[in-house]
Amino acid sequence: MARKTESHKNHFLMGLYIGLGSITLGALMVLIVFDLVELDYNEDKVDSMNYIFPMFRGIGLLILYLWGLAWNVYGFTKFRINHRLILEYGSHYSTHFQIMKRAGFFTLVFSFMLLIYCIIESMQG
Repeated sequence: MARKTESHKNHFLMGLYIGLGSITLGALMVLIVFDLVELDYNEDKVDSMNYIFPMFRGIGLLILYLWGLAWNVYGFTKFRINHRLILEYGSHYSTHFQIMKRAGFFTLVFSFMLLIYCIIESMQG
């Protein structure tokens, strides 16, 4: 059975999504650290984050699930376990590369939205 190879465009997009997602997550971490180090503690920021946190938590859990699924499918593929037969998939399934590309895109969008929200909240305070 011949292996399915991914195109250069798909490799580029996956690298782009993961790279930009990592950069925005790093910027988000720096922003959170600077916000925590800031000495003037504002109660309004805590209330607004308590209000908005469940929305970000929900999509964050979905993204973690997608990454876990991608690595799980990668393990099945690497050790040549027929997970499509075990899990009784029909005719449609995704490779680990396709799942990782989707998870990378969702990570990029999620981290960018969270970064923008944190920047807006820090500017209002």
